[in-house]
Amino acid sequence: MTYHSIRNVSIETQVDDHVATVVARSHTHATIWGAEGTWRLELRLEYLRTPPGWVAQRTIASTW
Repeated sequence: MTYHSIRNVSIETQVDDHVATVVARSHTHATIWGAEGTWRLELRLEYLRTPPGWVAQRTIASTW
């Protein structure tokens, strides 16, 4: 996989008590298994607040 460029479309954050969520949507231009194109990709990152600081819990990648 070769990534040529990423253009952010939107980045949203939400914090509820001890959980923070970041949802980033992008247009990603890449060559994946020989096919070149631009894909609409979404990354959803979830963090948990702990005494030492924020800790990443989960990342989900999908199309939108």
